[in-house]
Amino acid sequence: MKRDEEFEKEECTEICKRLVQKALKMGSDAAEVVIMGGRSIAFSFEKNSINRGTSSSDFGIGIRVLKNKRIGFSFCSREEEAEKTIKKALDISKIHEQTDFIFPEKTSKPSLATGDIFDKKVSELNANECLEFVDEMVNSALEVSKDLISSGEVYCGKEFFSLANSSGHSFHYEKSFVGGAITTTLKRNGSLFSASSSLESLHLSGINFSEIGKEAAELTLKSLKPVKLNQKLSSVLFVPEASSALFEFIIAPAIYGKRAMKNESVYSNKLGKKVASEHLTIVDNGILRGGLNSAPYDDEGSLTRENIVIEKGVAKCFLFDGLSASELGTSSTGNGFRAERLMGSHSHEVPVDTHIRNLSVKADACKMMPLTELVEEVRNGIFVHDIIGAHTSNPSSGDFTVSSPLLFKIENGEIGSALKPVNIRGNFPALLNKFIAISEEYKHVAGSLTPSAFYMPHFALDGFEIY
Repeated sequence: MKRDEEFEKEECTEICKRLVQKALKMGSDAAEVVIMGGRSIAFSFEKNSINRGTSSSDFGIGIRVLKNKRIGFSFCSREEEAEKTIKKALDISKIHEQTDFIFPEKTSKPSLATGDIFDKKVSELNANECLEFVDEMVNSALEVSKDLISSGEVYCGKEFFSLANSSGHSFHYEKSFVGGAITTTLKRNGSLFSASSSLESLHLSGINFSEIGKEAAELTLKSLKPVKLNQKLSSVLFVPEASSALFEFIIAPAIYGKRAMKNESVYSNKLGKKVASEHLTIVDNGILRGGLNSAPYDDEGSLTRENIVIEKGVAKCFLFDGLSASELGTSSTGNGFRAERLMGSHSHEVPVDTHIRNLSVKADACKMMPLTELVEEVRNGIFVHDIIGAHTSNPSSGDFTVSSPLLFKIENGEIGSALKPVNIRGNFPALLNKFIAISEEYKHVAGSLTPSAFYMPHFALDGFEIY
């Protein structure tokens, strides 16, 4: 008997191929069909107790057609609706501008293996096991303090992606995912103090729910009795989640080729020029093992790869999906992605656009150290665990103002008392020239309002305005 995964792969691939042929028979010059879906289990909890559990499955079909060098897109949820969907895509193509884009052919074999992004143990997790993960998080927080009130969620599941096009390319892959998030709150003298911790992984071995709960609880206790910042400081040490938010809304959109080559980016016309510290390198890696956005191919069939965006401070490349690349006379970088605007997940209901896969920062050996040494390197500054307002940043200029409700003072190379909320302002691309150092420890971080993903260390910069 065939395993469920084998049946799913064969069935989805055959549907994609059938619908490509149907689109050609209906008058398309070329066509592409994708099927996206998955299954998941999730439990949310409040006041230390489960308040909701869900089990869901998704399945959807996206169809792109080319007619007279014009592209059209539509979607449906069942194969029986495909004929109407293809007709709609053909109608939509009539109002689009002409393009030289062609659907990718199959080239070399992907370098990403199944085990790099799929864990059978995760895909087979059941509701009872997820409930045990909730207990692990909540109980580990309560072991730190019985007075803590916690809320959050645990989720797990798998997603699959199938594609076939009229260029003869077809593939199918699966990804597993498991994650947890918790916020712990403590009331003291009429005031509420809280902290959060979260982690998502593609592999069960990459996540420890007890550590997630413990981290949030300990941060909450450390945040008690905050004091006002009463001196001028300019250095900031960010935890991975905090710096990722700035990269998500400032750097990521600025390195998308369509924006950059239309002079709408702070990096427009700067390829080959110094734009950051010579000790700093920024890469986007679609083949990172365990990367939350890793995949063998992007969402239109181009091979994913590692793209060096900034190397030792010099701007090296922009990122493209296939359609934007054809419009601007260049090649895809494997960054085609299907996701709703201001949504963090895949969707068959939207055409391909450019998005980062797994953005990461690297540094020269002299600027990479254990976290304890990084704190010493900062010497005097603030240690930021959370920021609010990164989505209001201006990617065209790089200017931003955010607030930090959870932070600590770094004084004489040591982490000191909690601080009352502050505002942090600056120009992020310019501040990358005032790079201090990064930690040796890295963490996978999911984007907040976009489908972005990051693999980030603790990250220290100087030159901020803190008030």
